[in-house]
Amino acid sequence: MPKFLHTSIFVNDMNESIDFYTNKLGLKLLDGPYHYPGNADMAFVGHDWNAYVELVYDLEEHPPYHLGNRYEHLAIEGDGDFREYVESLKAKGVKILKDVYKSPSGTRAIAFVEDPNGIPVELLEPRKRPNLSERPGRAPRRYRYTNGSLGAGTRCTRSGAKRRSPSRLSILPSTRSHVPAG
Repeated sequence: MPKFLHTSIFVNDMNESIDFYTNKLGLKLLDGPYHYPGNADMAFVGHDWNAYVELVYDLEEHPPYHLGNRYEHLAIEGDGDFREYVESLKAKGVKILKDVYKSPSGTRAIAFVEDPNGIPVELLEPRKRPNLSERPGRAPRRYRYTNGSLGAGTRCTRSGAKRRSPSRLSILPSTRSHVPAG
């Protein structure tokens, strides 16, 4: 199955961009910068090679890059205390576009900063993941669907259990799995 690998952005100043993404945002310089004569300079920043940002400085003569009208933003998930992280960025002189606020879904805090090239970067607090260790010695619950595909008339029951009311279940859209509502 295909997977997302990286986003490539043109930068106006390679050193300033590397400094922003590594020393300010806290990503690692994974590789580079490399100089490809007559082509471009390239560097790679990220948490690891599973998903990263490719920084490209075009060596051809051109006016400075401007943010395109179809590019929205990059997104980076932080770790640790989110408000403290954003405050540390302010102290480092990072331009804050939108200070910490709750996401539209209300599930976690987000903020927006601007990189040296004018690209908005969304910062997200770490996603709260379910702690499976809270159910020691018990396998994850499994559910099965009957009568359709989650539309009207669909029944969902837990394997090996009596039928539960659908109102006691919540759907996780990304996986279409079911977990008991709290």
